[in-house]
Amino acid sequence: MRIIVVGQDAVVNWILGVICDLKLPESPSIAPVPIPFYSSGIGASFGWKDILNKSPLQSLLLDVVLAKPWRTDSWHCFIRMKHSQSSTSQQGKPYSLNRIPQCLHEVGDVGKADNPTLYGRFWYEFRLDVPRNGLTSVAIVKVLNHLGQWKMLHMPGIINSICCLNLPMFDHTIHHRWVTKNTMEDGKTPKNPSFVPSFIDDGRLEVIGHKDWGSDWALLDQVRGIHFEFIEGAQGSAAYIIIDGGVNGMWHIPTNDLVEIEISYHGQVNILALPDCAAKSIHHSSQSSVSQANAKD
Repeated sequence: MRIIVVGQDAVVNWILGVICDLKLPESPSIAPVPIPFYSSGIGASFGWKDILNKSPLQSLLLDVVLAKPWRTDSWHCFIRMKHSQSSTSQQGKPYSLNRIPQCLHEVGDVGKADNPTLYGRFWYEFRLDVPRNGLTSVAIVKVLNHLGQWKMLHMPGIINSICCLNLPMFDHTIHHRWVTKNTMEDGKTPKNPSFVPSFIDDGRLEVIGHKDWGSDWALLDQVRGIHFEFIEGAQGSAAYIIIDGGVNGMWHIPTNDLVEIEISYHGQVNILALPDCAAKSIHHSSQSSVSQANAKD
């Protein structure tokens, strides 16, 4: 089965979530076709252009038939809030829980009692912005390396935004930008030799960060998971959380309502890729690239 999804990243996120919830014996593949005048990191990463650039319609349908299904990593995030202060759960929830994006859902106890917990999934990006005081003043950030060990994330200077990126195309203001152009000397050779090429199915996230909208994003690490633990008493700060949806999926919440955020790998989905797309699969790359990625593990 092949499904055409015409919409922004938030719509693609929703459809992929529904497909995962169905737990079908064979997962269908989706073609994430962008809509005109709206950016789509998911669609652009897999080579899909908006429907205005597909004329006639038969051309789009032919692309869908000929496109190759690629396995793409799925990521789960758990956002734990401060515990309820009231015996009535609805009254005791932080006000922010009443206006959360559709991609986040409240779940029951997941091992830490008395903390209202939100659960979400993403395939493109999870972004956390703390523009006032910087992340280092409100959160302790740990990352899971390829050895299965947690370590502190080194953040040079003041970092106000962190993005956990799963796909190669990144939407900065109104333009898609290659993350690799900010982190590599010539687009091919990494500045840091410990970093390996990014693949959509290697179980890694690229963690990038920046100071403000006028600065470039820098590659901070490549990780198997990431954990944000919010510092008690960090008052006066607000966090903006974006999950596969740009400003339409942005959630604004005081940081003193947050306890922790944890992001982990959780399986794969099928997304249809067009030839010469920006996304790269470890299973469809040259043997040398595969060997280099395996060497790090």
